Amino acid sequence: MVKKIKRNASPIQQKRVGHSILPPSGKSPKYLPEVDDIQRKNIGWNFHRMDKGGLWPCTFKKLTKYRSCLISYEKKTVAEVLNARHCHPISCDALCIQAQNRLRSLGLDAGGSLVQLDIGGKARLWGMLHHNIFQLLWIDPQHEVYPTAR
Repeated sequence: MVKKIKRNASPIQQKRVGHSILPPSGKSPKYLPEVDDIQRKNIGWNFHRMDKGGLWPCTFKKLTKYRSCLISYEKKTVAEVLNARHCHPISCDALCIQAQNRLRSLGLDAGGSLVQLDIGGKARLWGMLHHNIFQLLWIDPQHEVYPTAR
């Protein structure tokens, strides 16, 4: 038996459930985590954006030097990491010119920000934070990407 649909009601209007609207296919929408939920998750790593060229190459061989530091970060939530000393987002406009140019050449010039993580001494790990996953980009052993006056 085929159910007749009123002509004046769209499929979206027919699929109302409480106060939410389901897509016409009947599938439920993907879960969109709240910011607080993300802040409470432990940080994880993603390596597909590692820039192996340029002035601050990031390779697995170089990362082994900072292995214990990366493991210690995995035990922390995103909020704990971002509240740690020298770990915070920085606007791409505030980076050195070479870093801004490298981002453009990689097709990553989104006008947003990168995140720096302290990995000991002057060294910083640079990348992008997507939810609770840190996408590694550069290893900056001499703190050149975002120079600060000391």
